[in-house]
Amino acid sequence: DGRLVRHNSRLSQLLAADSALLMTAPLASWFIDDSRWQQFDATATQAFQQGQQMAGEVELRRGDGTLIWVRVSGRAIN
Repeated sequence: DGRLVRHNSRLSQLLAADSALLMTAPLASWFIDDSRWQQFDATATQAFQQGQQMAGEVELRRGDGTLIWVRVSGRAIN
């Protein structure tokens, strides 16, 4: 549903956000604009529907407002 289920402590450091915020905020809120979120979501959804993992690089907005490129990966969970 567009939320994190699990993450490592490094993500909190990278995004300058505490773990509670990362677990409750929609993933879309970290993307720099809605079109980039929509593109990422479509790519991830397609991979997940095919039973595959997804991975890629995306530009996100940190909690302090600065931009950062990160490599992300994920898989669908039941």
